[in-house]
Amino acid sequence: MTYVFSACIIFISVVLSVRVVMPLIFFNRMRLRLFCWLSSLYILFLMFAISVRFSLSA
Repeated sequence: MTYVFSACIIFISVVLSVRVVMPLIFFNRMRLRLFCWLSSLYILFLMFAISVRFSLSA
């Protein structure tokens, strides 16, 4: 059950980051690259925080 909850949170964060990044394609390529890198780093950090929290609570 905790895996389903963490997967839902990760999916929502991915969708939000994609919705933030997608309009930037039409404005600036370098800014797009920076935002893609930052969003992937944010998603990795979120997955790590969720796994740590569930391992501590279990």
